[in-house]
Amino acid sequence: MNKKIMATFAILMFALTIAGFAYAHWYDEIKINGEVQMGSLTFGFTSIVLCEDGKMDYWNNVFDYYVIKPEPKPVGEVTCELDEPYTDPHSDKRVFKKLWITITNAYPEYVAQCTYTLDNGGTIPLDVYMYCIWPVTDAGIEPLNYYWVDSDGDGVVDCMVGHNAAGEAVINIWYEPLFWGQIDPCNSVEQTVIIHIKEPALPCHTYAFELVIHASQWDP
Repeated sequence: MNKKIMATFAILMFALTIAGFAYAHWYDEIKINGEVQMGSLTFGFTSIVLCEDGKMDYWNNVFDYYVIKPEPKPVGEVTCELDEPYTDPHSDKRVFKKLWITITNAYPEYVAQCTYTLDNGGTIPLDVYMYCIWPVTDAGIEPLNYYWVDSDGDGVVDCMVGHNAAGEAVINIWYEPLFWGQIDPCNSVEQTVIIHIKEPALPCHTYAFELVIHASQWDP
């Protein structure tokens, strides 16, 4: 009997010891907190470097030409203006999302050019990767069909040409340079757009278009 009591007491003490050990076991933990602050992608213009006109002249009818600047007589006029300002929320840098080039009293072989800066106003690098053109079809504006062409015969398309319904080239548009690639934050690239009015352009007509330059986040 005493052995049974002693055995029961020993089992009870062992059980209490195990329970006490489990209850008194120390506990600790560490944590990893994550916070991600995203950068910003802001592409735009910040300045107009040059806005002027001239006249296209040729010494043959293929690709050899030169531009007389300024225009010999003050007939046509071009104005360049930045529009739609935007301030990057991270860098506080202001850029402009639109550039207006307005040509008045134009005539065949008239040339207008605007030099501007393409700017990275954000905090991450960006890549310029595409150039598009959209015809404007508002009332009173004759729409043209625009295509990329190889104007100098080197096998690379380099000029946007607007054709009328008869397939005649009315407007040539060049970028100099046709820039592709990376622009780092707080950096810019200077570029010129040249608009050349061709012989098939009709008097008393209005032609309009929107040039769009696309950029995306830099991808290493």
